[in-house]
Amino acid sequence: KQQDKLGMFATVGVHPHDAKTCNDETRDVLRALASHPKCVAIGECGLDFDRNFSPQDVQREVFEMQIKLAKELGKPLFMHCRDAAD
Repeated sequence: KQQDKLGMFATVGVHPHDAKTCNDETRDVLRALASHPKCVAIGECGLDFDRNFSPQDVQREVFEMQIKLAKELGKPLFMHCRDAAD
C-alpha cells in the first residue's frame, strides 16, 4: 500500500480540552486506531487546569482511561504539559 511506504506516524488520544466530549465508545475507538502499526503513542493526553475547557474531574477520568489503554497496548503516552516546568 502507498500509505505504508510513507515515513509518517501518528498518535491517537483525547486532548484534555476535549475530555468532555468522550463517551462510552471513545476507548473502543482509540483502541482500534491505536492498534494500527503506524500509531506510535497514546495522546496528546493529560490535564489542563489553566483554561478548564473540560471539568477537572472529567479530565482526570479520561486521562486515567488513556493511561490504562497505553499500558494495555504497550504504547508510550504523549503528554500534554501546560506550564509543567514551573
